[in-house]
Amino acid sequence: MAYVYDEDGTLADRCNTDMVSLEPPTARDLGIIHSLIEEHVRRTRSPKGIKMLYQFNGIRGRFVKVIAHEYEVALELAEKAEMAGATHDEAIELAFETMRKGM
Repeated sequence: MAYVYDEDGTLADRCNTDMVSLEPPTARDLGIIHSLIEEHVRRTRSPKGIKMLYQFNGIRGRFVKVIAHEYEVALELAEKAEMAGATHDEAIELAFETMRKGM
Protein backbone atom coordinates (compact mmCIF):
# COMPACT_ATOMS: atom_id res chain seq x y z
CA MET A 1 0.00 0.00 0.00
CA ALA A 2 1.24 3.48 -0.77
CA TYR A 3 0.03 7.01 -0.41
CA VAL A 4 0.79 9.14 -3.45
CA TYR A 5 0.63 12.91 -3.69
CA ASP A 6 -1.02 13.28 -7.09
CA GLU A 7 -0.44 16.99 -7.53
CA ASP A 8 -1.57 17.10 -11.17
CA GLY A 9 -4.33 14.49 -10.95
CA THR A 10 -2.65 12.27 -13.55
CA LEU A 11 -1.86 9.16 -11.48
CA ALA A 12 -4.77 7.11 -12.85
CA ASP A 13 -3.50 7.65 -16.39
CA ARG A 14 -0.02 6.46 -15.44
CA CYS A 15 -0.95 3.50 -13.26
CA ASN A 16 -1.68 -0.16 -14.01
CA THR A 17 -5.13 -0.44 -12.49
CA ASP A 18 -5.28 -4.14 -13.43
CA MET A 19 -2.99 -4.72 -10.45
CA VAL A 20 -3.85 -1.92 -8.03
CA SER A 21 -6.83 0.09 -6.84
CA LEU A 22 -6.70 3.85 -6.54
CA GLU A 23 -8.82 5.11 -3.67
CA PRO A 24 -9.33 8.32 -1.78
CA PRO A 25 -7.64 8.09 1.62
CA THR A 26 -9.84 7.70 4.68
CA ALA A 27 -9.65 10.12 7.60
CA ARG A 28 -7.37 7.60 9.33
CA ASP A 29 -5.16 7.43 6.22
CA LEU A 30 -4.91 11.23 6.14
CA GLY A 31 -3.73 11.17 9.75
CA ILE A 32 -1.04 8.66 8.79
CA ILE A 33 -0.04 10.74 5.76
CA HIS A 34 0.25 13.87 7.92
CA SER A 35 2.38 12.00 10.44
CA LEU A 36 4.64 10.63 7.70
CA ILE A 37 5.17 14.11 6.28
CA GLU A 38 5.92 15.44 9.78
CA GLU A 39 8.51 12.72 10.29
CA HIS A 40 10.04 13.43 6.88
CA VAL A 41 10.30 17.14 7.72
CA ARG A 42 11.79 16.38 11.13
CA ARG A 43 14.47 14.18 9.58
CA THR A 44 15.24 16.18 6.42
CA ARG A 45 14.00 19.75 6.95
CA SER A 46 12.47 19.42 3.48
CA PRO A 47 11.10 22.77 2.25
CA LYS A 48 8.45 20.97 0.19
CA GLY A 49 7.42 18.90 3.22
CA ILE A 50 7.14 22.04 5.35
CA LYS A 51 4.99 23.65 2.67
CA MET A 52 2.79 20.53 2.47
CA LEU A 53 2.23 20.58 6.23
CA TYR A 54 1.35 24.26 6.14
CA GLN A 55 -1.13 23.68 3.28
CA PHE A 56 -2.30 20.20 4.34
CA ASN A 57 -6.03 20.99 4.63
CA GLY A 58 -6.00 22.46 1.14
CA ILE A 59 -4.06 19.62 -0.51
CA ARG A 60 -5.47 16.61 1.33
CA GLY A 61 -7.73 15.83 -1.63
CA ARG A 62 -4.70 15.33 -3.88
CA PHE A 63 -3.50 12.24 -2.03
CA VAL A 64 -4.37 8.84 -3.44
CA LYS A 65 -4.23 5.50 -1.65
CA VAL A 66 -2.70 2.88 -3.95
CA ILE A 67 -3.33 -0.68 -2.87
CA ALA A 68 -2.56 -3.95 -4.64
CA HIS A 69 -5.67 -6.04 -5.29
CA GLU A 70 -4.13 -9.08 -3.60
CA TYR A 71 -3.24 -7.04 -0.51
CA GLU A 72 -6.80 -5.75 -0.37
CA VAL A 73 -8.10 -9.32 -0.38
CA ALA A 74 -5.63 -10.29 2.37
CA LEU A 75 -6.79 -7.37 4.53
CA GLU A 76 -10.43 -8.35 4.06
CA LEU A 77 -9.71 -11.98 4.96
CA ALA A 78 -7.77 -10.93 8.06
CA GLU A 79 -10.55 -8.56 9.13
CA LYS A 80 -13.15 -11.35 8.81
CA ALA A 81 -10.97 -13.71 10.83
CA GLU A 82 -10.55 -11.12 13.58
CA MET A 83 -14.29 -10.51 13.66
CA ALA A 84 -14.73 -14.27 14.07
CA GLY A 85 -12.52 -14.18 17.17
CA ALA A 86 -8.98 -14.73 15.90
CA THR A 87 -6.16 -12.63 17.29
CA HIS A 88 -4.55 -10.18 14.89
CA ASP A 89 -1.55 -12.47 14.36
CA GLU A 90 -3.78 -15.50 13.83
CA ALA A 91 -5.92 -13.54 11.37
CA ILE A 92 -2.88 -12.51 9.32
CA GLU A 93 -1.65 -16.11 9.24
CA LEU A 94 -5.09 -17.40 8.21
CA ALA A 95 -5.32 -14.79 5.43
CA PHE A 96 -1.86 -15.71 4.17
CA GLU A 97 -2.66 -19.43 4.18
CA THR A 98 -5.99 -18.90 2.43
CA MET A 99 -4.34 -16.85 -0.32
CA ARG A 100 -1.45 -19.29 -0.65
CA LYS A 101 -3.93 -22.08 -1.26
CA GLY A 102 -5.65 -20.01 -3.93
CA MET A 103 -8.71 -19.24 -1.85
